[in-house]
Amino acid sequence: MFEQNIIEHHIQKSIMRVLVFNEYARYSEMRPENVDSNLYAYHLNRLVLSGHVEKIDKLYRLSLKGLSYVEHTSSSIKINSQPKITTAILVNDGNGNILLTKRLKQPYINHYGLPLGKIHSNKDSNILDSATRELYEKTGIKYKKMKHVGDIYLKIYIKNVLISDLLAHIFSAVIKKEVLISDSAMWVAKKDLVNVKLIPGVKEIIKLAESGDRFFEEIRV
Repeated sequence: MFEQNIIEHHIQKSIMRVLVFNEYARYSEMRPENVDSNLYAYHLNRLVLSGHVEKIDKLYRLSLKGLSYVEHTSSSIKINSQPKITTAILVNDGNGNILLTKRLKQPYINHYGLPLGKIHSNKDSNILDSATRELYEKTGIKYKKMKHVGDIYLKIYIKNVLISDLLAHIFSAVIKKEVLISDSAMWVAKKDLVNVKLIPGVKEIIKLAESGDRFFEEIRV
């Protein structure tokens, strides 16, 4: 991971928040309302100089340093150096189809992975509650009879830069294929996973969860 300086200025935080939810953004799309154009240009340039943002032709995006930064911050762009603690659910329909959800923010925006989300101590009394809640929030499916099959510590690198690290409690469930209320969720035949833009680590998690053995693995991808 890059050694990170905390981004504190509200204009820079606002720019970073726009780029969290977009692969690329135009100059005008990142400018906060009621901010002077010269002041905005100054702070955007500061982010470029610090290496958090890069310009590609006439578009802007998060750099590797920026991707690593936003993965270790909250939605308010406050730094958090600890790994995220999450639940992830491998759902299959018993006929070779796996349930995937589309990531809607950086890093790995528009990639697909297992339904996954952070554990919230103010919402979840245990990890099964967390998995149940995340499955419903991500897909619209209400289901509690899932099995805790193992745990992983996942570290994801791009060009030797630590982008993401998380501890995930992995659950498995067989659920009859049904209509999903979320536009960001879809059923995919296992044989077709090679054609899907997957979040790093997903294939490794599926293999472990389907092994039949309880596991704890450290995975670096």
